[in-house]
Amino acid sequence: MSTAITITGVARLAGSAHGVVRDGEQAVAWTGEASLFHLQPALGGFDTVAVSTTAVPRVRFAGSIERGVETLIFGVRGDQIDWADLPGGGFNTTAAEALAEAGYTLA
Repeated sequence: MSTAITITGVARLAGSAHGVVRDGEQAVAWTGEASLFHLQPALGGFDTVAVSTTAVPRVRFAGSIERGVETLIFGVRGDQIDWADLPGGGFNTTAAEALAEAGYTLA
């Protein structure tokens, strides 16, 4: 998990990001769960974000493989994704936990 920031805001679920969010002309091919949230106040200049949770393996320091999920927050303008990873999220984190880490509570 990344370091929490001090924004205190509200996140409202807007629906699935599948088939809605685009990267240029193409719909983003999400490999796991992806939801859109409207944020107040904006995070990193984005008042809409896509929160993506995907099953991934992770190599630990000892070389063993840990399986879990990775949750990342990406900004969305209109229907276009910005792939810069915003604060919040990490390994074995739910969408609600990622948004809470970024300073938002679910409405």
